[in-house]
Amino acid sequence: MPRPKLLIATRNPGKMREYHELLRRLPFELVSLEDAGVTEEVEETGLTFQENAALKAGTYASLAGMMALADDSGLEVDALGGEPGVRSARYGEELPNAPTSSQPPFRKGGLGGFSPTHTASPCPTKTG
Repeated sequence: MPRPKLLIATRNPGKMREYHELLRRLPFELVSLEDAGVTEEVEETGLTFQENAALKAGTYASLAGMMALADDSGLEVDALGGEPGVRSARYGEELPNAPTSSQPPFRKGGLGGFSPTHTASPCPTKTG
């Protein structure tokens, strides 16, 4: 009997390996966005990591017609009042002289108190 498929909302092979290891005991066949033929990108418009993860999980579940698991992560720096947060990937584009994704805030020196933040959101969907 074939195992049910679970879409992991990523195109990153390294992240897929991590999910395979993390979820290895579950009775699902893990499928990436590429495996499922999903080419669309979801715009992350949420105000929190959880909102972005839920947005991605719901959208990709609908597009692929299967249950989906999505995550969102970023960097929160105490010295920057929790910034860049959900805008970590876009931080350098939004603020003049701000650190970019290739030069994270904690590399700028003297900005201690950073913490990576990560959240995941499952989204079951009916198929068929």
